[in-house]
Amino acid sequence: MNKYKLIFTDLDGTLLLPDLMSVSKENLKALEELHRLGIEVVPCSGRTLDQIPKVLTENPNIRYVATSNATVVYDRVTGKTVLDRRLNTEERGLLIDILSSYDFFPCFHINGRGYVERRLCSPEFYKKYTVNEYFSYFFEKYTAPVDGLMKMARQTPGLEMSCCFFGDSEQMAEAKSRLEATGLFRVAKSESRNIEAFSIKGGKGNAVRDLSEKLGVDISETIAVGDSNNDATMVGAAGLGLAVENAIPELKNIADEVICNFKEHSLNYILKHYIL
Repeated sequence: MNKYKLIFTDLDGTLLLPDLMSVSKENLKALEELHRLGIEVVPCSGRTLDQIPKVLTENPNIRYVATSNATVVYDRVTGKTVLDRRLNTEERGLLIDILSSYDFFPCFHINGRGYVERRLCSPEFYKKYTVNEYFSYFFEKYTAPVDGLMKMARQTPGLEMSCCFFGDSEQMAEAKSRLEATGLFRVAKSESRNIEAFSIKGGKGNAVRDLSEKLGVDISETIAVGDSNNDATMVGAAGLGLAVENAIPELKNIADEVICNFKEHSLNYILKHYIL
């Protein structure tokens, strides 16, 4: 009898195809089979809710979706938030105060949507702040440009996380150190020159533990798979932590096992090698 009941999967570089918005037919079929077997698959992403493909958020075989580095977990069946780790007024103010000391490209996730500063959305600034091709494409296509983003992030309830790019690595390192020193923020990375800051109570690893407890699932009955730095706590927390073959070396080092490349249908691989 299969012992696993929950599978947490990262999206970019893990479950999604290289076009950033599609899921292979092999993975969709595996998702259907896992659901039939009574196993919940939980997409767990740094993306906001509205940036996650509808093939997942409207999929009848998926109930829970973890967004913005799992600061918010939604139940798509009831439409309710089952885990909420968004920043309070004091935390929002402190985050903005610290970040305002530096020169960076800001993106903020607020109430399920991503926002960027309008005046910075150009090739000139993408280059200055080392915003790579993936993120610049994503900002242009799936993120809302606004004026006065820092003020908006400070004043608007529902701030989930910041995703900031730095042209200066020393400034980035100092900002990361100051944020972590408060004891209020967890800081992760999905690229070499960005930092993602969110509540210390959030993070993918906490989502594995908290959602499992909420659903009455023992941690030994969970699987997590990812490819990047911001997946490390999730892979480390799960009963079985997996890294895809294209994962960064640091994640492979802490994973229990390394599986196929994400282009080779990671969820289907998990079904065949660990479930059936």
